[in-house]
Amino acid sequence: MPDQSRRNFFRAFIGQTLAWFGEAQGQRHLPLSALRLLPEEIVRQIEPVFFDDGEWQIEAGRLLAYDKAADDYREFRRFSEAEQALVDYFQQGLTLEAVAAEIASQFTLPADTAFRQVAELFFELAELRVCHPAEMEAIETYFDEQGI
Repeated sequence: MPDQSRRNFFRAFIGQTLAWFGEAQGQRHLPLSALRLLPEEIVRQIEPVFFDDGEWQIEAGRLLAYDKAADDYREFRRFSEAEQALVDYFQQGLTLEAVAAEIASQFTLPADTAFRQVAELFFELAELRVCHPAEMEAIETYFDEQGI
């Protein structure tokens, strides 16, 4: 059985090496965890897009992670009813602001509460590499201006 820590090391090493090559060619690579540093006005305009690399699946209110050793998906997390609604809206090409408006209406929540819940779930899924912003131009511009 392969050593999981060795496999994780090589996966991270290859990913970082590819990022360095991309940066050498002028492509910027930002960690998805950095999205939490963005001001709210930029976060509101993010349109989530899901990675299609097969590492994750969303099915019946659950987030499933692919387990290579078992060659199957295992439950990683269950979504509440409201979170599943958010995920469904994320898949419709809406901005986080538009998703928050839908959720506020559907669940009778104050707008600021709905937006915080939408943004938090998006950040969580982005950090897991389940989804990412469709467009990075405004995000990269902000980080460039901030020297990040």
